Amino acid sequence: MTFQDIAFTPLLPWPLLLALGLLALLPAAIALVKGMRGGLLRLLLALTVFIAASGPSLLQEQREPLSDIALIAVDQSPSMTLADRQEQRQTMASTLKERLSRLPNLEVREVAFGEGKEETLLRDALARAAADIPPGRLAGTMVITDGQVHDVPAVAPDKPFHLLIAGKKNERDRRIVIEEAPNYGIVGGRIWVRFKVIDKAMPEGSRVRVTVESGEDAPRTVSARVGQSRRVMVPIERAGTIPVRLSVEPAKGDLTPVNDRVAFTVNGVRDRLRVLLLSGQPHPGERTWRDLFKSDPAVDLVHFTILRPPEKSDFTPLDELALIQFPVTELFEKQIDKFDLVVFDRFLVRFVIMTDHLAAIVRMVTDKGKAVLVAAGPDFSGPRSLAATPIGTLLPAQPDGKIWEGRIRPQPTGIGRKHPITANLAEPGLAGWGPWLRHLGGKVSRGQALLETEDGNPLLLIDRVGNGRVALLLSDQIWLWARGYQGGGPHLPLLRGLAHWLMKEPDLEEERLMAKIAEGRLTVERRTLESTNTPATVTRPDGKTETLQLAEIRETLLSGQTDAVDLGLYKVEQDALSAWAVSGNPNAPEWREVTATSGKLGPAAKQSQGGVFWNAANEMPAARTVRPGVSAAGSGWLGLRANEQYRVTGLAERPFFGTLLGGLGVLLTAMALLIAAWIKESRPA
Repeated sequence: MTFQDIAFTPLLPWPLLLALGLLALLPAAIALVKGMRGGLLRLLLALTVFIAASGPSLLQEQREPLSDIALIAVDQSPSMTLADRQEQRQTMASTLKERLSRLPNLEVREVAFGEGKEETLLRDALARAAADIPPGRLAGTMVITDGQVHDVPAVAPDKPFHLLIAGKKNERDRRIVIEEAPNYGIVGGRIWVRFKVIDKAMPEGSRVRVTVESGEDAPRTVSARVGQSRRVMVPIERAGTIPVRLSVEPAKGDLTPVNDRVAFTVNGVRDRLRVLLLSGQPHPGERTWRDLFKSDPAVDLVHFTILRPPEKSDFTPLDELALIQFPVTELFEKQIDKFDLVVFDRFLVRFVIMTDHLAAIVRMVTDKGKAVLVAAGPDFSGPRSLAATPIGTLLPAQPDGKIWEGRIRPQPTGIGRKHPITANLAEPGLAGWGPWLRHLGGKVSRGQALLETEDGNPLLLIDRVGNGRVALLLSDQIWLWARGYQGGGPHLPLLRGLAHWLMKEPDLEEERLMAKIAEGRLTVERRTLESTNTPATVTRPDGKTETLQLAEIRETLLSGQTDAVDLGLYKVEQDALSAWAVSGNPNAPEWREVTATSGKLGPAAKQSQGGVFWNAANEMPAARTVRPGVSAAGSGWLGLRANEQYRVTGLAERPFFGTLLGGLGVLLTAMALLIAAWIKESRPA
């Protein structure tokens, strides 16, 4: 407790007291100035009486000492799991807290940082922990880390900042870093991936082997120079997600194999879907097909209608004909391989397109994975049917010669209610679907029927043939839906979904395995039209495998989950299907550099007069308090500021003359001065 101020409580009001004081002090002062005997004593007597009458008091603060606060920040980042850093961290934290507990008047607080998987952030963690700590009470900050942080906090020069490093000096870490990787690529094209191998234990330019894996292709090995960028080509052979993994050969004494490999996915997308539409003759539904493909900006359409077949003979003058010659050679000998889908719309064999040309389309489907869609009209059941050509070998049904005329109402089959092409069409209600007025009979030999008549006759069939796909629509009446006849029907989603299924759109695959990772969990989903209890096989980034049983969550969809905490590529296989998912950022800052270092936080420790301590788990520095303005670290010890902060709990007032002894002292002093003045003045001069 300290005296802070003096207060007065006068016995009389201040104006009256000052007036009486002047009357008493003025004669004494005059006598003192004139040199009269007893003048000084009278002046002292007047001052004593005036001070006593003013009621002086001492104001005294009541103070409570406040403890200093030490902050311990503990690194919980993934790089702290390497080697024996976790054990070092636990040893340092427990030992440090035990030694700090011996220091008097010190409170210790602990905060964790770096819990994320991609980067270690210290600044925000310290700011949050110190938000409720008054700056005057902070004794110092101690950080237990490997030194690999991605933001350096600002430190006060008078608040010690100590660095206790988990790890060893001169650790070796070989790693591969992605410098450039596109997110998507055009199907049929290729992308370039730029990477660099870093290994400070090897001279720059030394050669190492890097393995490149993409999709289902066999792994291939390339040579790369340490510290120099290298590019590799990755082909984009299909639409959908394509996994890519690069791994460098392991090094002796490597700190961790985690960053020896990086994995990411590339989305394969089609640049443009090239469609060849061949209409055998003009008819009301021709524009439906044209409008369908023209409405899709991702489609390049080439449309030909055979208006005047070679066998037609009439008396029209040749100079009045406005027809172009059908470019058979250009289309079927030079350009046919550039088309992804060929649509035969009510096509009739008329010797315009030769058998060899149709055979080329068959090879295009079976060998090169392209597609054919046949929208059959009445001629499909006749002698000039397309089914009698090589195209017939692709079709899932052959005409039986029957043609039904009259109202029929299309409806999904059992498979059609489940298949991705038509599953979403069945729910709105079949009562809203308008009728068609004709369909053709067919003998189904293979494939799947998605639509049928009320009598069970197939209307829409799909099938896989070789590497490609084919669809057969046994009616030319879908244009009635487009015109809204008696309510119309979902012709656009049906035909668009059919076209994209033919082009192997992954979202429309009826048998599909999917994998995704979120919040450290791998979710596997299987879409299927068949019942299967086969467990999925999960291959983790480190090559270990486990089985995962999928449970049915609804019809056609199975699902299962497992942990996915490791960074890298997860591969899932079930039956003949496979899927991939990547955990974490393949080029995350957390794994770019994992060797222990003092280079990032060391300057901050030096600026604050703190210390940097290596091997602290085995040689823990002693803890002591130091005065402000002196060094806070030395050989084998670290210091914390003694701030000597306090809190005022009250204020006490103590009158000078409030006690009997004090009042008696004032009275005796006044009487003594009065007697002394009387004696001095009574003596002869």
